[in-house]
Amino acid sequence: MRGPHVAERGEHVGAHGRVLVVQFVFALLAASTVGWFVDRDWFPMITQAIKQLPTEGEIRSGRLTWNGDSPVSLAENRFLAVAVDLKHEGQARSPAQVAIEFGERDFKIYSLLGYIEVRYSPKSWIGFNRTEATPWWGAWAPPILGIVAILVIISLLPCWAILATLYAGPAWLVGFFANRNLNLGASWRLSGATGPR
Repeated sequence: MRGPHVAERGEHVGAHGRVLVVQFVFALLAASTVGWFVDRDWFPMITQAIKQLPTEGEIRSGRLTWNGDSPVSLAENRFLAVAVDLKHEGQARSPAQVAIEFGERDFKIYSLLGYIEVRYSPKSWIGFNRTEATPWWGAWAPPILGIVAILVIISLLPCWAILATLYAGPAWLVGFFANRNLNLGASWRLSGATGPR
């Protein structure tokens, strides 16, 4: 016959598992939403930008070889814009929420939070042309969408665990002053269950 402490520990493990299931379900919903948005609003712009690439062009030895006009906007909607501006003169800037601008030696990603600049690797070679980019994008678009969804899930679950840990103390204090039988473990589970919603 199991003792009361063993039964209580089993109930705690079961409650903790239910909290993790709830968090995982909400993480799946969030990943589905993000995946739907990326597939609907970003991927068509990337496809359109690839169709605007010239038949020849490459990134080799840390430098973009571009035979088309510059600056030029390749694709744009209110969520994503793709442009080539070899000197980063700012004439191809877009009011889109995220804008990717390819320069001669680097590319910049602009957003509402500012921008980051990434230099091309001197050891890499990338075919920056319609002929090579079209089949590459056709093959890799579905896996990239799956990777985006997985990244959403594996980033949300630790964030929710950290938030539940931060909120467990205040929840326990509220329960203590309200004369509730609430220990720290139950406070963590309560905070974890309310976090995803």
